[in-house]
Amino acid sequence: MKIKIGKIYHNDRNRKTGEKYVNRNGKEYIRCTIVDEAGVFYSGFGNQTTNSWKIGDDVEVEVTKNGNFNNFEIKPNKITQKDIENLEARIEALEIMVEIVTKKVNEL
Repeated sequence: MKIKIGKIYHNDRNRKTGEKYVNRNGKEYIRCTIVDEAGVFYSGFGNQTTNSWKIGDDVEVEVTKNGNFNNFEIKPNKITQKDIENLEARIEALEIMVEIVTKKVNEL
């Protein structure tokens, strides 16, 4: 589902109790809350990806309804054949550069 961010919040503590958010395994986490342009709230885990989101961004997430709450998860990026080819070309270029530098160092 695509959501246009109207507001976005990152919190590591419950506003009412002041206690840190802790998952079932006892690990602390950051909660990301998105409010879309229609005023609908969505909650999920904060991470590097959500930290880069800003108001006005269109984000692709998977939404699940949990009672009165909307939870979101970030959709994994799909790697295309073009992505793989680009990475292979970059690796090949780096290997050539390493070979050249190694030869130069050996000549010293």
